[in-house]
This record gives sequence, structure tokens and C-alpha cells, in this order.
Amino acid sequence: MFISVFFLIGFGLLGTGGYFFWQGRQAQRWPTTEGRLTACELVENRSGDGCTWRVEVSYTYTVADRLYEGTRLAFGY
Repeated sequence: MFISVFFLIGFGLLGTGGYFFWQGRQAQRWPTTEGRLTACELVENRSGDGCTWRVEVSYTYTVADRLYEGTRLAFGY
């Protein structure tokens, strides 16, 4: 009974990873457009356990004469 909790958590994480992988594969088929990178920064997070890094970006692009802004780097990031 106790170990089944770990199996459920493991399968949940595996399913989530598989979903993000599937989304990434689907995005390869999307139409593309030119864009402009407006900001890119490497952010350091320090805590008692150590240090981690993340990339923060912002960009703009135009589709059908309408300007859009975005910050997403990848699915699940």
C-alpha cells in the first residue's frame, strides 16, 4: 500500500512529461513568423539549498497586421 503512493506519483510525473513532449512535437507543425526579441535575461535564484538559473525572455511578433507579445520560452518551462 505504501509503495503504491510512489508509483502513482511516478506515473503522474511521467504523464506530465509525456504531455509536454507531445505539445512540443505538435508545435513543430505550427506556422511560423518573424519575431523580435525585446529582452533576454539569465536570472539567478539563491537559496539555502544552492543556486538555480532560469532564462526570462520577452518578444514581439506580428500576425495579420496585429502585434503580439510573449514570454513563453517552451512548454513546461
